[in-house]
Amino acid sequence: MMKGWIIVWLCVFMSLSTFAQQQQQGVTLYLDTSVVFIGDLFSLDIVAVVPSEQLLFSEASLAFSSIEQLEIVEELPIDLQIEGDWKTFKKRILMRIWEPGRYRLPSVSVQVPTSSDTLQLTSSSPYLTVLAPQITGDSNFIADIKPLFAQKLGFWENLLFRIKHPLFLLLVALLLLFMVCVLLVYRSKQNKAAPSLEDKALSDLASLKQHTPSIKNNFKPLYAQLSYIWRWYLSQRFHLKTLQHPLDASMHDWDGLVWMTEEEYNALTVLLSDAALIKFAKACPVEGAFEQDLELSIQIISSIQGLLEAQIDRS
Repeated sequence: MMKGWIIVWLCVFMSLSTFAQQQQQGVTLYLDTSVVFIGDLFSLDIVAVVPSEQLLFSEASLAFSSIEQLEIVEELPIDLQIEGDWKTFKKRILMRIWEPGRYRLPSVSVQVPTSSDTLQLTSSSPYLTVLAPQITGDSNFIADIKPLFAQKLGFWENLLFRIKHPLFLLLVALLLLFMVCVLLVYRSKQNKAAPSLEDKALSDLASLKQHTPSIKNNFKPLYAQLSYIWRWYLSQRFHLKTLQHPLDASMHDWDGLVWMTEEEYNALTVLLSDAALIKFAKACPVEGAFEQDLELSIQIISSIQGLLEAQIDRS
C-alpha cells in the first residue's frame, strides 16, 4: 500500500516539473510603457528563456520594418543571465514612432536547437498607443511644421548661408576697402600727372616767347597764337564761348574784375582787340609791344593761378 502511494507522488511531482518547465520556457516582449507621444523614445525588451543545455541559435528576427512610421534608434547588446538550469537572453531596442495611432507590434520568433530537432518559440504581440501632443493656449496661429529629419540645403539656400557667414562678409569688406584704396591712389596720381589749365597756358606762352626772336617783322602768326591761347584758356577756365563767338560778345557778361585788377582787365581787353586788328586788318604794332603783351599775359594767368590755389587751401 505504501509503495503505491510513493509511485503516485512521484508521478505528480514529475508532472508538476514538466508543467513548470513548459510554463517558464519561451519568448516575451516587454514595453516600458503602453502610451507614448509622437517622437518620444520608448524601449522594447525581448526576453528569451531556454534550458541551460540549449543555446540560442540566432538573434531575434524582427519584422518592425512593416511599420513605416517606426524608427529604430539603437539596439543594445544581448545580456545573458544564468539562473540554475535556465539561460535568460535579454535584448533591448530603443525606438520611436512619428504618427499617432494604436499599433500592434509584430511577434518575435526564436529558434533553439535541440538534440533531435529545432525548437521555435514565438512571443505574443503587444499593443502600443501613440498620441499627438495637445496644443494649449488661446492663439489661433498655427506654425509651419518643420521637417523632422535634416535635409540637404538647395543651391540658393546654401549660397545664402555662405553669404551670411562672418568670414565671407569680412573678406568682402576687405576687398571693398582695397578697391577704394586703389581708386584713391589712382586718382591722386592722375591729378598729379595732369597739368592744370594755368600750367598748360603758361607753358604755351613760354614756348611762344622762345620763338619770338626767330620771327621778324611778321607779328600776325605771333598774335594769332597769343589770341588762341587766351581764347582757349577763357573757354576752359571760365566756360566762355570765346572759340565760337566774337571776343567782345563772349566777354560781355564775364566779371573779370573778380580775378584781376581793373588795370589788368583793361590791358587784357586792349591786348585782345589789338590781336584781332593785327590778324584781320593787317595792323602793325609798335616796337616791343608784343613782348609787353606776352609778359602781361604771363602775369595775369599767374595771378589767377595764385587766387585759385588760395581758394583750395581755404577749403
